[in-house]
Order: sequence, then structure tokens, then C-alpha cells
Amino acid sequence: LMAIGCCCLGHHSTVQQFQETVDERIRWFQAAMAVSPDNYAALVNLGHALRGKGQTREAIDFFRKAITVKPDAEIAHNNLGLCFMDQGQF
Repeated sequence: LMAIGCCCLGHHSTVQQFQETVDERIRWFQAAMAVSPDNYAALVNLGHALRGKGQTREAIDFFRKAITVKPDAEIAHNNLGLCFMDQGQF
């Protein structure tokens, strides 16, 4: 699909569509957290989406909160570690 998008739409359009999809996901996860602030899945997914946008500091906050909600969750710990690696803190 990425290759088709690059050929047919041009690279800029494909990147723009990807960015819009990430932004839409962020809005969905924020809406889920407005209803249920301790929703582990929304916290982790929001952190992941923010990290994907390069908003590592914001992502760290959501991964940390996810760990407080579910301390034994490997995914949140792993993603938090990846954020620290992104920042050169390992």
C-alpha cells in the first residue's frame, strides 16, 4: 500500500495521510481517556501514537501513568524504555 501511495499520490500525500491517521488516533484515545482516565489500553496507545509523532516527552507521561494503572504490564515498561532510548537516556 505504501508503494502504491508513493507511485500514485506522491510521497508528500502519503506522509500527509499517515500524519492525519496518527492525529485521528490521538483524538480517539484522548476521547476514551476523557470517559475513563485510567484506561490502560488508551494510555498505552496514546503514548505510542505520540512517540510516533516525535512527542517523546508527552509519550513518557502516558506510559508512566499506564504503569501506575497496571504495574506488571510489559508493553508499557518496554515503550517507556524506548522513549528513554529516543532521548539518549539508557
